[in-house]
Amino acid sequence: MTASVQRMGVDVGSITAKVAIVDESGRVVFTAYRRHHARTAETLRGIVADARALLGDVRVGMRVTGSAGLGLCERFALPYMQEVIASVEYARRCHAEVRTLIDIGGEDAKMVFLGEGGMPDIRMNGSCA
Repeated sequence: MTASVQRMGVDVGSITAKVAIVDESGRVVFTAYRRHHARTAETLRGIVADARALLGDVRVGMRVTGSAGLGLCERFALPYMQEVIASVEYARRCHAEVRTLIDIGGEDAKMVFLGEGGMPDIRMNGSCA
């Protein structure tokens, strides 16, 4: 495939690793969703190998998020973005009509209330049941 890939998003949570790669027009050209069984770096290496097999040797801009993503970013000097901020940014850019985000993860659950142009109101519980 000869797609000019620009962006790769990586979300490594407490249970799964997710990757999405989009080309310069914003079209999704690769996705992966895998349980990592606490082997986050190994799982991401496998996902990146699969992406490379499909897309070839392409350059990407990357952001990493998720509860286990921060440790990977520190270990490998990768750019990190907290997942609630990433979700709010996406909603504001691509779905301005959205007023509430709900994120249920392996460690916690979050609700984000988005008002017109103001700061988001973020509510989070201590742990998922």
